[in-house]
Amino acid sequence: MMVEPLVTVIMPAYNHGPYIENCFDSIINQTYQNIELIVINDGSKDDTNEKIIGYEDRLKKRFSNFIHISKENEGICKTLNLGLSLAKGEYIIPFASDDVMFSHRISKQVAYLEENPQFGMVYADCCDVESDDYLTEEYPYDENRLFSKRMNLVEGVLFDFMLDNVFLMPTPTLCIRKDCYDKV
Repeated sequence: MMVEPLVTVIMPAYNHGPYIENCFDSIINQTYQNIELIVINDGSKDDTNEKIIGYEDRLKKRFSNFIHISKENEGICKTLNLGLSLAKGEYIIPFASDDVMFSHRISKQVAYLEENPQFGMVYADCCDVESDDYLTEEYPYDENRLFSKRMNLVEGVLFDFMLDNVFLMPTPTLCIRKDCYDKV
């Protein structure tokens, strides 16, 4: 039996108390098993950190490794960099604490990258969801909210695409080889 490569999900959390439990559930329900979860509360002023603590037992049981850090607010860049410095996975998934993922997401992305070693990252289309909605695999999402309705998603060399679409890039769907971060 082949061992699955470790995937590190880095979750910066800031004032996402109403959403973080749905986010956790979507990661817990992944069909992919070998996941390290790093959750960094970036100085939330709401009940985000309390909700993280309330989920800790489930997260420790489910994931290969679970790290929870609560720190003063420093912003997304420093928070993600801290997560990267702790990550042990071969693949990195930066994932906001107000997002959710379908259950086969990590399995499909890792399989693709394993079969295509020439690529450093993979991403997919995603759907904007109203704050009060919770998107599940059974939920009939509105195709008009897909990122691909607002932009052309491209494949191949993504450098120019990422520079031109920094605010539209479907970042909730990124899966990146850790060695790409190491090189940068």
